[in-house]
Parts: sequence; structure tokens; C-alpha cells
Amino acid sequence: PSQETRQHITRAFTCHLVDTERCVLALAMQGFSGRNIKEVCEQTERKWAAKIVRGKAAPKSLPPLSEYLAAAQSRAQSGLQ
Repeated sequence: PSQETRQHITRAFTCHLVDTERCVLALAMQGFSGRNIKEVCEQTERKWAAKIVRGKAAPKSLPPLSEYLAAAQSRAQSGLQ
């Protein structure tokens, strides 16, 4: 999808991020399919929830941009984008 479409897709899963952060995230996911963008966002949320359960993140907190970028980079390096 285009940059604009990737931002639109990420908006559905990252309501807590500001537009500039979603723009950065969409740029990082250039070449990803819509489904893979969704999966990166969901994977990030699952990992963040696990951090909360283990006490490594504040309760009721939401993942920061850096967590989404790390998941996107990991997926790109594995060739699954």
C-alpha cells in the first residue's frame, strides 16, 4: 500500500500514537502488505501485554513507537514483510 494507506492502516491499531509517529511507523513498513502491518501491530501489543504481566511495563500503559518500530524491523529482517 501507499504511504497514506499504511498510515491509515496503522491508525486503526495505534490510536494512542500521534500522527507524526504513525507517519514514521508507516515509513518503516514500506513494502509490507496490509495484513503484515496489522500483524506487526498485534504482535507489538501482545509483547507489550506480556511486559505488563511480568512487571516490566506500567500497568494500563500502551506500547510506545519504539516497540512498533522494533517489531517492524524484526519482521523485515526475517523476510516476512
